[in-house]
Amino acid sequence: MPRHSMVLRLTATTWLMALLVAGCGGGGSGGGSAGSGSGPGGSGSVGSPAGAVTVGAPTPAKVSATKVVGDTMDSVKLTGAVTGDVESLQNKSVTVMIEDPSQLFQGTGYLTLVRTATGFSYELDLPANQLKTSGHLAGNLRVFACLDTACKQPLAGTPLTVPYDVTVEEGLALSRQDVTVTVPFGTVPPPEIVTVGWSQTFGKGYIINNTTPYNPYVPTYVSFDQSAGTLLTAPQLQLKPQPAPPGAYTELVEVRSNPTLADGRTPSFVKTITVHYNVTPNPGLDYVTFPAGPIELTHSASDRAVRYYNHRLVLNTGVTAAYLGVDYLSAAGTTGPAASWWDEYPYNGSYHSCVGDLCLTPGVYTAQIRYRLTTPTGTRDIAVPLKLTVTP
Repeated sequence: MPRHSMVLRLTATTWLMALLVAGCGGGGSGGGSAGSGSGPGGSGSVGSPAGAVTVGAPTPAKVSATKVVGDTMDSVKLTGAVTGDVESLQNKSVTVMIEDPSQLFQGTGYLTLVRTATGFSYELDLPANQLKTSGHLAGNLRVFACLDTACKQPLAGTPLTVPYDVTVEEGLALSRQDVTVTVPFGTVPPPEIVTVGWSQTFGKGYIINNTTPYNPYVPTYVSFDQSAGTLLTAPQLQLKPQPAPPGAYTELVEVRSNPTLADGRTPSFVKTITVHYNVTPNPGLDYVTFPAGPIELTHSASDRAVRYYNHRLVLNTGVTAAYLGVDYLSAAGTTGPAASWWDEYPYNGSYHSCVGDLCLTPGVYTAQIRYRLTTPTGTRDIAVPLKLTVTP
């Protein structure tokens, strides 16, 4: 079947988007919400050239989609019948304009008339736009086909009306991205809550990581209740500033969501939470331990793995500490590492219940980690209690 193409001229107005055929450039603007608009005026009477041709209702009759911000709307091809004296359109310029309030489609399109065994049909291709804003977009596309640029001579049957209902979900949303916490030295701040949203249609959750520039000799002071690097589905993220020496700290927490779209693509949505953590002086304290002591541990007598426990001795300005060692105070038995079940690095530790084939007897074991503090007023020794409960 031969195809007859029509070149469409750009008609630019401030309230609609003009579409052209086959490589003609064009553009326009659209609003953010649906509106009927008055549209081009006039009508084609039966005796007029415009009235000699009738454009039939389009298929699809409605455009529906669920997308994610940053994804591209599906391109649409509107098809339908053209009846009447179609041959009279030869060598005439037909202006096609689309009223697209939500800017779902680009400013250029492609129109083709197709001769079929029973007459003519039209194909109107609407290339898609990228969806940059989330929300529910509902309204009507209105397609005008006219024999003049002012659209005073519309072809009969136009404008075509195509309802649309498009939901654009956020790929990732945070209730806030800037957190400021100020406390005196020695205070454990309450958790800071950030609500996290993601695409409920295409996403499965989110991942968090502390991305403060890493230095193994400088601790970070913001932790999470949730596990870093694992997929999370809790709608609330808890940021937990830890005790820190007096000073001002800035830490970055990365939140990432990777939805799987209908075409199999997995775009990455990333946002950063900046935590400004200010610890003011408190001359009444020399140090605090974190977590607060005593350190209480549980381990199975048959578990040969080494377990790790992160703890911290946080010092006030002008205070230093020297690690002195571990004193083993009481034991449920003498087998296995009864006097060596804790290893200090310092300020981080590990514990175990077996050495080779020798394991601890089930029961309670106690010890203490000793440090020597040097302060502006002198030195003194302190101890952090340890309690290990060994189960069968």
